[in-house]
Amino acid sequence: MWGKDNARYQRSSPGIGTAAAEWLAHQDPMLVGADNTAVEISPNPDKDLAGPVHQIMLVVNGIHLLENLRLDELAARRVHEFALILEPLKIQGGTGSSVAIEAIRILTSLHKPMARTVRIALWGGEEEGLLGSKFYVQQHFAPRDTMKKTPEYDKLDVYFNDDSGSGKFRAVSALGNAQLAAIFQSWIAPIKDLGIDSVVGLTAGPTKEPGGTDSTSFAWIGLDGIGFMQDPLEYGTRTHHSNMDLYDRVQKGDVILAGPLDVSGAFLVRRPLA
Repeated sequence: MWGKDNARYQRSSPGIGTAAAEWLAHQDPMLVGADNTAVEISPNPDKDLAGPVHQIMLVVNGIHLLENLRLDELAARRVHEFALILEPLKIQGGTGSSVAIEAIRILTSLHKPMARTVRIALWGGEEEGLLGSKFYVQQHFAPRDTMKKTPEYDKLDVYFNDDSGSGKFRAVSALGNAQLAAIFQSWIAPIKDLGIDSVVGLTAGPTKEPGGTDSTSFAWIGLDGIGFMQDPLEYGTRTHHSNMDLYDRVQKGDVILAGPLDVSGAFLVRRPLA
């Protein structure tokens, strides 16, 4: 299916569950790989679990995961032992991080007064289960189990998330909030020539459990954690979590345009969104 029906390939994925992950971990491997997008089954049949195999492997046992492998030819030849040569990933989160820094540079150069503080967040432990962002939002805004809000909770207007690689921004999610959708529609109307032209997630339900990317940690406790939809390029079928995710795969023009879009989003929230 890889390279033939990419949308279907990324929609869901067969894979191992927690029992298989525990068994594999007891074999003490250095790395576990698969020819799908996540190694583990996705979405998980248990809706209360978010990336449990990632947590078993990466967090508990320190076992690396390698995804999107091409194993068809090896399987056809019944090859069970072979040499695997990997080039270490030079940068993780490189495009989103550089875009955020460029957005701050632009804001500084404009010398325009801002009524809100603009912060950059680079999270640790994302692949292990959004550990960094989940810990941060509960420490700074509200523990999920009690939802007792801190003074910081009502001071956060919005969190924008850039986490899907090099592709051009095409849409923004409204989290099922009609008021947000109307604001976002008016926001993108004058900048559609930059490529972003849609508001999605108009009927999305509440986030019951974070998963996939760090904006969901914010939405999980009722804050506006907004994700950008980007051109998939080869992110889901070639570079994502693979040894091909290198600097030469970055689409320079798309990344350059993302900076001004982040800046326009920052000016959008000079006053509360809702």
